[in-house]
Amino acid sequence: MTAAAQQALALDARDPFVRTTHGRTRYLLGDFAQAQVDFENAIERAPSYAQAFAALGGLHALGGDVGIGIAHNRTALALSPLDPNRDSVFGALICAHLRSGDYQAAADWADRARSPKRTPLQVYGASLAAYFHAGRDEDAEEIAARIRALAPGRSAEEMVSTVPIMTETLKDILREGFRAKGF
Repeated sequence: MTAAAQQALALDARDPFVRTTHGRTRYLLGDFAQAQVDFENAIERAPSYAQAFAALGGLHALGGDVGIGIAHNRTALALSPLDPNRDSVFGALICAHLRSGDYQAAADWADRARSPKRTPLQVYGASLAAYFHAGRDEDAEEIAARIRALAPGRSAEEMVSTVPIMTETLKDILREGFRAKGF
């Protein structure tokens, strides 16, 4: 994957899609600083490229500046409201609001991410924590059941370790929700 991303970058380092793809590769490899540079470069070259805003917003929502994370994810949704990746954007917004302590806003974003056909497991995890911390126990139970159906036997620790950039504070918030629901 790294070799292919590097080869694409060598072919056209100015292409915003290439920059975003290279940034996502760097992100997956744990090189968050270079990923941020790539995402910012893509936005600079294509200010209407929703995927670059979503990628940079996700990085900040999980482990950087929460305000930037919220702003960039909202921009991504405004640029591409029906984007097939929008559930991941919702997940980033849930996490950003959990980190900021605004549990009601986190639960509101979780409401938008409730599609049983397309919601990623990590977004369900963030939704469970949002509902738990917002005092919406029935919703938290429903999401816990979905997680158990999708990933039987998954522990709280396994759930929070899937995204390496998460701050310890966010991991603790998620763990609390998981543990309250028996994970």
